[in-house]
Amino acid sequence: MTLDTNVVIRILFDDQPTQHALARELLRSMTVENPAHISREVVQECVWVMETVKKMTRRQIASVLWSLLGISKLRLEAPKSLAKCVDRYEHGNQGFSDLMIQEYAERQSAYPVVTFDRKFSQLPGVKLLTTH
Repeated sequence: MTLDTNVVIRILFDDQPTQHALARELLRSMTVENPAHISREVVQECVWVMETVKKMTRRQIASVLWSLLGISKLRLEAPKSLAKCVDRYEHGNQGFSDLMIQEYAERQSAYPVVTFDRKFSQLPGVKLLTTH
């Protein structure tokens, strides 16, 4: 089973009581042997929701992500890579999606990452694409 962003958000937050209860019941039905899967895209969407809708700080978001990584009934895609991104996000100022892109390039040995984003280009292995 793979969870969508809205289900993960409802597991984490009790802002929709009926959906929260259903999502928590679903989580209780999972086992370590038969876990629910969460893709990188869902994690990125969860961060977006926490930043823009919930107005959470980086530290708060990182705490939620560390908790999510620690739930044995969940299998997050590329958990070691995700943990690096959470750490960099918590202690830095780059966007979470940018950190995920940089980490992907690092894992694939596919440097440089090219971008038009000046802030992103400050990260190691990221190159600003310019007109000259």
